[in-house]
Amino acid sequence: GGEDYMPEFPSQAELTIFIELVMKLFNQTHQHVKETKQFKASFMSSVNEEGEQVLNVQSWCEGFMRGIVLGQPPLIDSNEIQQLLTPIALFGSPEGYKKAEHMTETEVNNWAKQIEPSVLKIRDWAALHAPKLKPIVNDSKVGRNDVCPCGSGKKYKKCCGA
Repeated sequence: GGEDYMPEFPSQAELTIFIELVMKLFNQTHQHVKETKQFKASFMSSVNEEGEQVLNVQSWCEGFMRGIVLGQPPLIDSNEIQQLLTPIALFGSPEGYKKAEHMTETEVNNWAKQIEPSVLKIRDWAALHAPKLKPIVNDSKVGRNDVCPCGSGKKYKKCCGA
């Protein structure tokens, strides 16, 4: 992030399309994670010198950690979450990179295998600890001849009530 990396869009319409696509992907991912009993992360992969396919968990874990930090309130403040995040933080944070440098390949692979089950444990923890939101109730009704609450200045019946 940051302003140096802000994308530029040729028009407001293209920005709107982009945001709609991102939200659609977010909602689909959220629904999938909410309902699934097995989670499969979309890790990138490459082929090494021996011709073997190698998973790149680092990019995925870095993105996951950014999302955790952005949460309101930040989930990372919880000791329970920090424990559940251990395999993800190992591959997605500077502190984790330093720890991974001193591990054997077997240890690194064992930690990588724990990433997907950890996501489900984090999901379950977050569902238990999510704040209970009260529904928003609008007691005032807008009459057909009243000014539209959207701020257009038109009558409701000729604007949002049409």
